[in-house]
Amino acid sequence: MIRTGDRVRVTGLRGTVHGTVEVAHPPSQLPELPAPSPPAAVAREILDEWGTDLVALISYPPDIHNPTHLLLFAAMHVTHPEPGWRDLQGQVLEIEAVQ
Repeated sequence: MIRTGDRVRVTGLRGTVHGTVEVAHPPSQLPELPAPSPPAAVAREILDEWGTDLVALISYPPDIHNPTHLLLFAAMHVTHPEPGWRDLQGQVLEIEAVQ
């Protein structure tokens, strides 16, 4: 399983990117966010319904020629119906730690 600080390769429908795991936490450790975000308890309940055991924020440079410009996206590891990584739209991702 990936951890905060890991370098990762993420493959999805739109291709492959290399990035860094900025944060990786189980849903029970999700922080409260300012309004208009819902309370963390509501998010935890939904993530529990989806069988989520880890939520990760991953940054990556969309342009290898400008590595200081980063994009950030969230991914979740689910345990059912098919175990694996998903983006927030439910699309399948492959995420693996790399050196």
